[in-house]
Amino acid sequence: MSDVDRREEKINEAHIQGHDIVYANDYLLTLDFDDCDQPPEMDEKIKVLDKWLVVGKVNKWRSKSGTGWHMTLQLCTPITFDRRIALQAILGSDWKREMLTLLQRDWNNTSPPEPFLIQPGLVNTVKIYREKAGDKR
Repeated sequence: MSDVDRREEKINEAHIQGHDIVYANDYLLTLDFDDCDQPPEMDEKIKVLDKWLVVGKVNKWRSKSGTGWHMTLQLCTPITFDRRIALQAILGSDWKREMLTLLQRDWNNTSPPEPFLIQPGLVNTVKIYREKAGDKR
């Protein structure tokens, strides 16, 4: 079975189970944390990012495996593919996922399939860091 077939199989299975598929895009960072809640200093990293790109909503939920977490950060400014992958890695997302996404594009000389996250129908935890910090922008 090819990588494309495995990818489509995962997406179809998630839809059957009632999950949503969240795709990365120029305004959305998708983070995958294996075997941990989130990396240390995440709040501080998001505050720094917010000063430059303005982070809107931050969603966080348990991964389908139950051992890790997924997080999305909505940006108010678009960013390039390379910058998105770099920021996701800096923020502590699964290093292998980010590296392979970047390398796949270079190997194929085309845009790779966008990374995606499987999200339950209802997000378990929603944080808006700006409100938490009392920033009313």
